[in-house]
Amino acid sequence: MTAPVRIAKVDRSLGIVFGWTVISTVDGAEFVDSQNDHIPEAVALEAFAKFAAGERTLKLDHTGSSRGTILFIFPLTSDIAASLGIVTKQTGIVIGVKPDDPAILDQFADGRLQGFSIGGRGEIHEVDA
Repeated sequence: MTAPVRIAKVDRSLGIVFGWTVISTVDGAEFVDSQNDHIPEAVALEAFAKFAAGERTLKLDHTGSSRGTILFIFPLTSDIAASLGIVTKQTGIVIGVKPDDPAILDQFADGRLQGFSIGGRGEIHEVDA
């Protein structure tokens, strides 16, 4: 399965980039990313509930200091979408970020940056399918 579009919209007037930070399913099937990871909806929801209570830091390539702030976090799981009457082909976590530097916003707008890198800590647990 190819990776769905992660950056959905760049709003230059607000300086905010919107898109998927975690994709859990596509067309009802588990989505496996380019690092061969699958993040189930429940795991993403729990992780981002904790993340939202913290610093909400945007980074570049998962390294360095903060390069902006995550202003919006929306969990779009199957059950949340259904409860809101939203029909979606993808589920996961949608965010809106405000880069500190207009040059970073330009990189999102022209496609040089195509995904998000957020600041946080986590653990990887291998599970048997």
